[in-house]
Amino acid sequence: MTEHLPDALIVGGGPAGSATAIELARRGYRVTLLDKARFPRTKPCAEYLSPGVVGQLERLGAWSTVQAAGVPALHGFVFTGPAGQVVTCDFATGFGTAVPRYILDMLLLEQARRLEVEVIEDCRAGDLVWKDGRVCGVVAQSAKGSSHMTFHARLIIGADGLRSVVARRLRALHRPEGPPRLGLVSHYEGITGLSAYGEMHVGRDAYCGIAPLGGGLANVAMVVGTEQGRAIAAGSRAFFERKLAEFAGLCERFERATPVGPIWVTGPFGQRATRSAWDGAMLAGDAADFYDPFTGQGIYSALRGGELAATVAGRALEHGDVSAAALGEYDRLRQRAFGGKWKVERLIQFFVRRPPLLGRILHNLMAQPDLANLLVSVTGDIVPAARILTPGFLWRVLK
Repeated sequence: MTEHLPDALIVGGGPAGSATAIELARRGYRVTLLDKARFPRTKPCAEYLSPGVVGQLERLGAWSTVQAAGVPALHGFVFTGPAGQVVTCDFATGFGTAVPRYILDMLLLEQARRLEVEVIEDCRAGDLVWKDGRVCGVVAQSAKGSSHMTFHARLIIGADGLRSVVARRLRALHRPEGPPRLGLVSHYEGITGLSAYGEMHVGRDAYCGIAPLGGGLANVAMVVGTEQGRAIAAGSRAFFERKLAEFAGLCERFERATPVGPIWVTGPFGQRATRSAWDGAMLAGDAADFYDPFTGQGIYSALRGGELAATVAGRALEHGDVSAAALGEYDRLRQRAFGGKWKVERLIQFFVRRPPLLGRILHNLMAQPDLANLLVSVTGDIVPAARILTPGFLWRVLK
């Protein structure tokens, strides 16, 4: 390894960037991580962590500090359909939780620092540095805009989110996945009926997740079509609460609830990069793909994707070859790890957009709890997606 030049420069300090940095640092590589924000910082997110995420945090050495923050244990999910159908689903093993992103991201960054990752905050990436057709650095600007800095490294990894600067500079082609959607997120306290289960409510043209954060506080995340953009712009809080009243059974539960903090709007969702590796560069997390948050896979994909990125990057750095060909294994590993879940996401979105068909499925799941538990365990990242991508499973839920 080079004595002074970092082996890897990671842009983005969210879960994907921190996970990649942690895994590379464990392998003995010198890592610098840049982020435009100063932590702790808020982030629009459903803030739900599946049982698979808990396992990932344990492997990263960060679960004990996250658990010490007093997070709740979630034992499954309750799904409510457009006609008021209710299905309770239990995880096959383990438990999920919900953690505000300002806590989760800060604790992951602290774990990276403990492994001697150099973390530079208030530093916004602006352009890439190229040499002989290969990415070799990043030009960045301080938060106050008073100074420009150029960072060089053997490998550049873009983990800077849905609107990734690195992806844009690489001219990464993103193909659309599903209908374009927007997310609205807010915290509320005083919602009645919260339990040790996450919630998903499906309406006519939207869906809403509720994740208890502990202490009477809950994350409420809603996803709507982009055609609602003008109505949101006219008043996001009014729009949000008007849409909440359209979901079966939610109006009464929010009668005494009060919002804590602003409404965050994010999106549009529904994109996947056609490739994740270039000569001298890789993409991780939402910069590589972001489909739809219905299954709550986002943070798991970020952490697991960071682990895969570090595996491939570590081998490439060890052999002194960070070409696109050497890094191409990353796309194959991602397909193997996430391909089944991508198919499940597409199926679920297909059903969600067809309320009569969704109603039939929920009726069948109510009558067959074993199928409901299997489905939520797949979306919870603890059972392989192949278990439900079978003619037998589909016949039982659709008959």
